[in-house]
Amino acid sequence: MFFGFLKAFIDDIQRQRERWIFWLPVPMAAGIAFYFTLSFEPWVGWGTLFCLLLLPMVVMSYRQWFFIIILSLFLGALGFSSAQWRTERVAAPVLERETRPLQIEGRVIEVDPLPGADRLILDRLKTTSPADLPEKVRIRLKKTTEESLPRAGDIVSLRAVLLPLSAPVTPGAFDFQRHAFFKGIGATGYALSDVTIMSQSQQGFFFEHLRQSIRGKIESVISDHDTAAVTTALLIGESNNITDETWEAVRT
Repeated sequence: MFFGFLKAFIDDIQRQRERWIFWLPVPMAAGIAFYFTLSFEPWVGWGTLFCLLLLPMVVMSYRQWFFIIILSLFLGALGFSSAQWRTERVAAPVLERETRPLQIEGRVIEVDPLPGADRLILDRLKTTSPADLPEKVRIRLKKTTEESLPRAGDIVSLRAVLLPLSAPVTPGAFDFQRHAFFKGIGATGYALSDVTIMSQSQQGFFFEHLRQSIRGKIESVISDHDTAAVTTALLIGESNNITDETWEAVRT
C-alpha cells in the first residue's frame, strides 16, 4: 500500500514537471518545521552533514523517481541546517529572573509606539549596579511625547525593572520567547522614570529614522488617533499603535 501511494505521488509529481521549481520551498519548509518540533537542541552540524552526504547522490542520480526523492531529502536537510545556523547566529544571553530597579544606560536601536506608551529596544547596556544584563532589552516607557521620544542611535538613561521573557500563555499561543530570541532580545522591562537622552546621534539607522519621521508627520497632520494609527500601519507596517477597538472594527 505504501509503495503504491509512493508511485502515485511520484507519477503526479512527474506530470507537474513544468511546476517543479514552485515545489522547491516545500521540503525546505518541512525541514525547518521539523527542527522547531524538536524538544532538544541537536548538534549544530547535523543538518550540514546530511546535506554533504546527500549532495553526491543528487548529482549522480540517473533515475527520475530516485532523483525526486533524494532532492526532496536534500532540500529538507538544507532547511533544517539553515534553521540550525540561524539559531546559532542569533543566540544571545537571556535574563533568568526579575531584577530589582536598575539605572540603565544604552543605545536606542528601535522605537516601537504603542497606545498610551512607547517601547524602546536598547543595546550596549551599562548599569552602575552589579547585574548580568542581556545584549538587548525591550523596555516599556512611561507616557512620552513626540518631542521627548528618543531616536534610533541616541544614548539614553532611565531607571527600570527588567523581566525574563514570558512563555506562551496557552499551548499553541503566540510564542513571544521564540520571537524575541530571533530578534536577539534577552529581556523585557518597564521604566520607573522618564527617559533621559544623554547624547544624540545622526549616524546610521537610516530606515529607522525614516520610519520615525514618517510616523511623526502622519500624527502631526491627522488629528484622529485611530486614523493616524491605521495610516501608519499601511505606510510603514507599524500596527502596534492600533487600539483593540479599531482592530475589532476592521475585522468586522
